[in-house]
Amino acid sequence: MLKLSLIYGTINIGDCMLYTHISQKKTSKLVMGTDYMGTLVPENDVMNLFDCYYNLGGNHFDTAHLYCRGESERLVGKWLKTKNRDDIFVSTKGGHPPLSDMTVSRLDEKDLRCDIEESLKRLNEEYVDLYYLHRDDINRPAGEIIETLNKFIKEGKTKAIGCSNWRAERIKEANDYAKEHNLECFIASQIKWSLAVTAPCFSDDPTLVEMDERELEFYKASGMKVVAFASQAKGFFSKYENGNLDGKAKERYLWEKNVARFESAKKIALEHNVPVAAIVVSYIISQKNPDSLPIVGCKNINQLKDTAFCCDLVLSDEEIKKLNI
Repeated sequence: MLKLSLIYGTINIGDCMLYTHISQKKTSKLVMGTDYMGTLVPENDVMNLFDCYYNLGGNHFDTAHLYCRGESERLVGKWLKTKNRDDIFVSTKGGHPPLSDMTVSRLDEKDLRCDIEESLKRLNEEYVDLYYLHRDDINRPAGEIIETLNKFIKEGKTKAIGCSNWRAERIKEANDYAKEHNLECFIASQIKWSLAVTAPCFSDDPTLVEMDERELEFYKASGMKVVAFASQAKGFFSKYENGNLDGKAKERYLWEKNVARFESAKKIALEHNVPVAAIVVSYIISQKNPDSLPIVGCKNINQLKDTAFCCDLVLSDEEIKKLNI
C-alpha cells in the first residue's frame, strides 16, 4: 500500500496508483475533478494540487465547458504544457443547458460544436481523450446525437465519447444505433455514485442521475466504464466524523442509511489504518464490475493526501458487502 503518514509526513511514491484503460489509453483510477479550479481554488494552488496528484501517479483530469466559465479548462491546459501530453488523460464535457433554464436542450450539432471547439481553445489542445455530453435530452433521438459526436471523432477533436447523467435505456438506445450504423459508441458514463446515498426526501436537480440497482445492473451487463462524480458526497463522512456537517452535505445525505454506512466505514478504516475518506473513495475503486473510477474534488493538498490513501487500497468483497448495508 502507498505509505502515507497519518500526520502527513514523507510520501513514498513508488508504483502505488491503480490503473485501468479507456479507449486503449492508460488512466489512473483516481480522477482529478477540476470544478472550482480558478475560482474557489486560486491558480497557484491549482498548479500545486495538480503537481501533487501527478506525483502520486494520477494522470486523469476531468473538466467541463461549464466549469468556472472556462477557467477550469484554461488552467488544465496551462498545466498540461509543463508535461508530456501523451502521458495525460484529459476529458471534458459539453452540451449543458443554460443554468438559467435547465429545460433548454443544447444537444444539436451547432451547440455541441461550439462547446467542443471553445473547450479545445481553452485547453490549448487539438483533441481530448474523452468527450462527454453533460446532460441528455430525451426528446431528441439518440442516434442523431451519436452521429454528431462521431463527426467530432473523425475530425480529430476527441478520441472517444461518453455521456453524463444519461439513464440506462438512453445509453442503450444510443449504443445500439452506433453498432447498427458502424459508428463509435459511448464507452464511459459519468453518474452520481458514492457510498453515501441521497436522502429520499431531498431533491434539487432532477437532471442528475444517481446510481441505483437498475442502473448498476445495466453497467454490469454492458461492460461500460463508470466514472463516478460526487464520489465523496461533498465530504459527508469526514464532516460527520468531525462534527462539522452543514450545508448541502447535511441536507442531501444525513439520514439513517448513511449514518450506518459511516459506522461500517469507520471500522474498516481503523483496520486498514487509513482515514475514512480513503474508504469512501476506495468503495468505488474496488468495484470489480463495472470497472469504476471515482472523480475526487480535492481543493487543497491535505484533502488530496487524505484521499490518496486509497490509491492502491482494494477492499475485499466482504468489506464491500459490509459497506452496502
